[in-house]
Amino acid sequence: TTNLFHDAEGAGSAGNGRYAAEHDVHNPRVFDRVVTRRLSTEWSMTLEGLGGYETQTPEVGTAPWFSGVGYLAWTPRDDLAATMRLELFNDEQGNRTGSRGLYTAISAGLAWQWSERLLLRPELRFDNNSESRPFAGDRSLLTATLDLIVSW
Repeated sequence: TTNLFHDAEGAGSAGNGRYAAEHDVHNPRVFDRVVTRRLSTEWSMTLEGLGGYETQTPEVGTAPWFSGVGYLAWTPRDDLAATMRLELFNDEQGNRTGSRGLYTAISAGLAWQWSERLLLRPELRFDNNSESRPFAGDRSLLTATLDLIVSW
C-alpha cells in the first residue's frame, strides 16, 4: 500500500490545561497533527487537526475546542505560488475567541516574486460564524489584503 500522507508531524502541549485564576491566565492543553502530501511537482496538500481544552475556566468549567484546516498549494513557476485554505473552528463556549459557535473560513492568496527584492501578496478571505455575531455585530466578514515585501 502507498502512504497517502508521508510527511506527518504531531505535537502536544505539556501544560496542565487549567485556567490559572491567581494570574488570570488561560493555560489550554493543545494537541496538533499535520500531514502533507505532494501531489505533483506543482501541487501539494496539507491537512491539520487541532484540539484542546481548558478546565476550571470561570463561568464555563471545562472549555473544549477543535479545528480542522486544509491547504491546497499550487506553484506553477519559481516566481509564483497560489494557496487556498479552508478552516473549521468550533469554540463551543467562546472561551478561545470570545464568541461561541462554529467558525468557517475560506481564503485564497498569491505570492508573486515581482523582482529579486519585491514580493507581492494579495489575499481574499471570507469568515462566518453560525451561532453568534463576532464580527462587529455581524455573522460574516470579508477581508481583502495586499502586502508588498521589500528586502534589501
